[in-house]
Amino acid sequence: METIMTLVIDESEEISEELLTLLLSSVKKQNQSISHIAQELGERVITNSAAKLKPYLKEAVQSTGILLDEYAPIVASIFPR
Repeated sequence: METIMTLVIDESEEISEELLTLLLSSVKKQNQSISHIAQELGERVITNSAAKLKPYLKEAVQSTGILLDEYAPIVASIFPR
């Protein structure tokens, strides 16, 4: 699953807001509806596709209205400064 998701992201010309929202939801701290395995998968996919996601990440985080600190550290590590 990790490989497929990474390939889809890396081969996409643009990253949809829906996909980013789902990925961010999977790595949100204190998200009781996401299993630990799903959270790890989200973190690995974000790590693997960090270069491709970076240009879209700031807008996606802002659109959720959730503070950056409420996501797993991987999000902050690739967040454009």
